[in-house]
Amino acid sequence: MEILSFPDLILRRLLLTLSPSEVFLLSLTSSEDVKCLVKKNLYKAEEVWMEFMDTRCDRRVTFTIRVKGVSYRILYLGEMEFQEGEHKMVKWGTHTRYEFTDDTVLFYSSFPVTQKCIQLQEIHSYICNLFKCNPSQLPIRFDHWFNFRLLSPGSVIKSVLLNNPRSRIGYDDVNLFYKNQPKQSIAVLERAFWSTMKNDHALLKVPNVIIRHSLHNVRTFFLNFQGEHGLFQKAKITEIVILEFLKKWINKDMENLKTFIAYQHELYHDGEYSLSRESLKKGRSFEGAELEKWNQERFYSYNSESKMHRILLQSFHDVVNQEILRNMKPSEIFLTSMTSKKTKKLIKRNIYKVDEVGVKISRPIYEIRAVVYIKIGRKICYVVGLDFTEHQLLNQFVDWRVNNSYQFLENIVVIPSITANDWNWPATRRQIHSIHSYVCDVFNIDASNLSVMFPSGTHPECFDIGTVKKCTMTDAYLENASTIELFDQQKNMNLLVVESSREILDTGSKDYYRHIPTVIQRNAKSGANLLLTRFQGQHGLLENCFLNGFYVNVLMKMWSENKIDNLVSMIAYQSVNRPFDYEKVVQVLEDRMGNSEGNFLKALRVEKLSEKRIYPYESIITQEHQFEAGTFDCDAGYDVVRNSDGKHATIKISKDYFMFFVWP
Repeated sequence: MEILSFPDLILRRLLLTLSPSEVFLLSLTSSEDVKCLVKKNLYKAEEVWMEFMDTRCDRRVTFTIRVKGVSYRILYLGEMEFQEGEHKMVKWGTHTRYEFTDDTVLFYSSFPVTQKCIQLQEIHSYICNLFKCNPSQLPIRFDHWFNFRLLSPGSVIKSVLLNNPRSRIGYDDVNLFYKNQPKQSIAVLERAFWSTMKNDHALLKVPNVIIRHSLHNVRTFFLNFQGEHGLFQKAKITEIVILEFLKKWINKDMENLKTFIAYQHELYHDGEYSLSRESLKKGRSFEGAELEKWNQERFYSYNSESKMHRILLQSFHDVVNQEILRNMKPSEIFLTSMTSKKTKKLIKRNIYKVDEVGVKISRPIYEIRAVVYIKIGRKICYVVGLDFTEHQLLNQFVDWRVNNSYQFLENIVVIPSITANDWNWPATRRQIHSIHSYVCDVFNIDASNLSVMFPSGTHPECFDIGTVKKCTMTDAYLENASTIELFDQQKNMNLLVVESSREILDTGSKDYYRHIPTVIQRNAKSGANLLLTRFQGQHGLLENCFLNGFYVNVLMKMWSENKIDNLVSMIAYQSVNRPFDYEKVVQVLEDRMGNSEGNFLKALRVEKLSEKRIYPYESIITQEHQFEAGTFDCDAGYDVVRNSDGKHATIKISKDYFMFFVWP
């Protein structure tokens, strides 16, 4: 890339458009002049992480930078097996072959353990130097494998240890790691398996410790922690442990301690592990201290590196918040928006554009699940779900806003909700509309454009009359009582999408959905022929049809006689498994073009188009279906003119499709 001729302002903008891995590779493969220019104009990273990973194929070390709270992986360093007696080692800076995996540079090296430490430090220093970061500040992250010999003593300032059955906290190698890294200011343990920890474990001396799941060894930490700040989540706390902890502090055995925060695990809120204040009030378990109750309001000034366990969106600029929101799951955005009005307002200002917010209804046995989803283009992402369960003894409804028993299932927030006996449908509908309106507000979408989705069965009782604008049915009976009730109640529906119908429509069908302005039927089969002659809407799209020339001719005759005057466009694609006798339709059109007196299309005149024309197709169907190029080219079709008013339409027909376009 020739960048030497660009001014600095352009270079800075150019470097911002490149991914950090591309910037790294550019600096590595360019001349010294280019390297200096890149470094001069490159943005600054807060820190460069080293992460140890264990894949199915090999062990890798990953280098990741963090810029304004957002992490970017730069380099995968794969490990090749080192043969004993081999003296030629592939130094990382001399590589000529690079691979890209997940927008990350990947290359392999062959080093013995004694030399691997030097190589890792050289790579870390190079990336730090490139992104203007202090190389002496080394944070690390262990994921599935642990080899403390790969790190120089005293080089690590921050560590994160994940779920690792081979690196239990009580093991000597883990203890030795913390002992060899006395400069470490903070240690984070996510889901590390716990074996018995000795009272003199080196982890106990780290100034700041965060433990996410601390069911085991809590007593050891409570009684032997020599750091300054401790944060424990999902702990197993007892009265005895708390009293012993207080006694230790009173006896000045924890002189460094400033804050100690522990959250009880939800499994131990009740029963023998419940906490009582009676023992504290009596004060019998510790002497040398007085128990006082404050009458005035005070706020503790909390200043610890353990605050890194939470991201405060308010502290970033909008451009950074936009990047953070793009990397968050919609369910996480939903939960974050509920933390405060200020945060919700900030999200609304920086959230990406969403095309649709809808509700998906399913009914497992004895319950209802209403899932609110967002749609971006044709991609659907679930946000939040309400699980309604009938309760025989409940006389009131539990609102979703006051229920804090949230669960994460398959990247979706699920809120358990209880409804009164006999479902209390008005209250259930209020809940569904309320949470749909909330999500619409967060993503800046008009809540009045309600889209619903029924994966199996139709449930009209879940929505107020006249509120549904779009309905999608995945596997539905179009003519059963509940579906008919839905069409009868939702007169404002402007789009119906039927993915698959579970029956072939009979001749006597009433087609309750034929008045909907726009209909898409993916698996139409024989039902397509009946819809061709009964559709009273404006736009239709039928796929996988069993088209019959007789019904196509009937459609043309009805349009010529002003019996389906609302029709604007009809597109039907024939099934590959069923032949279409389109020749019968072509024969009728050719005969009429020759002014055949016996032709039943007497109210039409047919002309063969000679000029190139493109039909101006304007329908919301384009949001649901990707048409092939040339679909609306009408130069090869038949132009039909209605004698009564001179209105023109174009017919395109082949063995694969039938298309009918009415010109404005």
